[in-house]
Amino acid sequence: MIDEEEPPVSVSVLLPKKQLAFALLVFERMLPSLITFSKSTGLDDSYCLQAREASWSVLQSEKQDALDASLVDTCLKGAPNTEDYSHELTSRRN
Repeated sequence: MIDEEEPPVSVSVLLPKKQLAFALLVFERMLPSLITFSKSTGLDDSYCLQAREASWSVLQSEKQDALDASLVDTCLKGAPNTEDYSHELTSRRN
C-alpha cells in the first residue's frame, strides 16, 4: 500500500533504461485497447508495434543503446488527436 504522506516518486529520477521499462509496462497494459481502437477506426498502429519491439531490444541489450530518434518522432506525430475520434476508447474531457 502506498504511504499517503510520501509524495510519489517521479519517473525522471530513474535511470534511462528503467524509464524505458516503466514506459513499456504502461504500453503493454494499454496495447489490447490500442489494437481494438486501431481495428475499429483504421488507425495505423504499426509504428507503435515497431517502437515496442525496438524498446524491448534496447532493454535486452547490454549496451547503453537508445531508441532511434526518427522512430520516437514518428510515434509522437502518429498519436491520434482525440478531437478527431468519437470511439468509445477515445479519452474524453469531463
